[in-house]
Amino acid sequence: MRAGAVLHRNRVTVGRLIYCGIAGWIFVWATITRFALPLDPLADPDVAGYLGPALSKLNGGPFTHVGGLNFLYPGALFLILGAVRDFRAIVVVQHLLGLSAGGFFLMAWNRLHSLSPTRRIGRIPHQAIGLLGAAILLLSNQPVLLELGLRSDAVCLFFQSLTLWLTLEFFHSRLILREGSRAVTYGCAAVASAWLLTSLKPSFLLFAILTIGIVSVIMSGLRKPRLQLVFGVTSLAIILAIVLPDQFLRRSDPTSRRFLTATLFTVHAKLIHTQIEKDLQSGETGEYSPAWLRRVARELEQKLAQTHARYPMQFRSLGFQPDWVLNGPDGLFAPWAQELGGEEPLLKFLRCYYWRALLHQPWAFVRKVAFQMSIFYRRPVPAFSTHRTLPLAPTYYLQSRAALGRPSMLAMLRVQDFSRAYLSRIDALSRSVSSIRENDGIYRLNIRLAQGYCLVCLTGGLVALWLLFHRTGSPGSIAAPLLTIFLCLPNLANTFGIAVIHTMDVGRYSQVQFGAALFVELWILRWLVDLVLSTTTRFPMWTSAARIPPIPRGLAPK
Repeated sequence: MRAGAVLHRNRVTVGRLIYCGIAGWIFVWATITRFALPLDPLADPDVAGYLGPALSKLNGGPFTHVGGLNFLYPGALFLILGAVRDFRAIVVVQHLLGLSAGGFFLMAWNRLHSLSPTRRIGRIPHQAIGLLGAAILLLSNQPVLLELGLRSDAVCLFFQSLTLWLTLEFFHSRLILREGSRAVTYGCAAVASAWLLTSLKPSFLLFAILTIGIVSVIMSGLRKPRLQLVFGVTSLAIILAIVLPDQFLRRSDPTSRRFLTATLFTVHAKLIHTQIEKDLQSGETGEYSPAWLRRVARELEQKLAQTHARYPMQFRSLGFQPDWVLNGPDGLFAPWAQELGGEEPLLKFLRCYYWRALLHQPWAFVRKVAFQMSIFYRRPVPAFSTHRTLPLAPTYYLQSRAALGRPSMLAMLRVQDFSRAYLSRIDALSRSVSSIRENDGIYRLNIRLAQGYCLVCLTGGLVALWLLFHRTGSPGSIAAPLLTIFLCLPNLANTFGIAVIHTMDVGRYSQVQFGAALFVELWILRWLVDLVLSTTTRFPMWTSAARIPPIPRGLAPK
């Protein structure tokens, strides 16, 4: 017995060393890949909203709130530039967070093994799949490109992985270990991470609400009211600490009040134009004169037609370029506001016709949402990296030079030496040649996963629902299906939220969902294979170290 125990301990130690060695090799490879590239951050047309507040403060002005954007990412840029005085430090921090996302991905994947009972696939093959997933996540070129950008998308992958790991640790602490204090700690941390994610990227709002709701419901079953109170008060304090400073700063941003309303009106401009035409025909124009509405309809139609000629390859699902309608020259909203008597009457008109179009054309809105969601769930799914090479220079750095060369940005960047040096390096890089090349094996895996994502998730979701409604009485007949449905939520909720408010034609809306899409697809594939193997006795357990964890009380099949 003693010799057997020693042998088992040695095998476990060797296995851990092999696992750590492979994981370390992946992280070293990913680190070399990232830091071999130029470290000067990329800029795009939205750079003023992210970089402008930091530069304003560093140049001796106020920390402004620009374009309705949350203060968190601009505040982080201010802290980094204030401490280091070098724009390259921004990308260094974002690369480190990207690498950390791979670490949390692995930790979350390993936690899945103890949350769902193992039938045939043991810990060793489970961890091997996790290592493969981490390699895909860290060595794909699309996340690296996002980390190079001056926008909050650069850190979304980190907060997605962190939120997922914290939530799974909460499930493990509350449902498996039955440790209330530990569950409260992980639950509050999951709430904080989820709300930070949605503050950085509002499209994750629905996912954050669902995550916080699930955690709160599970916490409500705790038999210690004191811990429930601690969780509730702490979670509320965390959310308020994130929300209130942004609400305070928004008071100095004249665009923040108009931003959401104007965006909804602009994105749905074709449906709203149709509604105005119907109202003119029926005579139901309300408080607005038919003559004025007729001119509004004509101007809106002309503006939409202009985008077809200017941007024929952009926003194909909408049929027009909403950003140009909203912010382009000869904008519509300024003269409308003047004619209606100010900002408040303008917002009232925009809200009025958005809701009129929604209430009178509900099926048109349903079709719009369904079609927008289909853009994400098509083959290949755009969340995955499907380009072998992404050209940094001159393509992205040339675009960066154009964005930074706008008069307002140029005036702020020319004030201090470190920002002038950044401009000089961007100018030099725009004339060079460099790219992010993806390993051939990682590229092929991305292509396969992108092509199979929709089918895998649909199959996994249907099997999970079937098992929930037809409990077999076997251990874990509920835990694994519930996990499958929960892991599908990030992509589903994010895509639905964007489809309702905006359009999935914007590529980065899909790209920031890469980590969640990769995680759930690997999990469903692993789970379905496990189910298939468990239906026959011809396949032995893949490892003797696998064990079935206890099923939480209340979740065990009756």
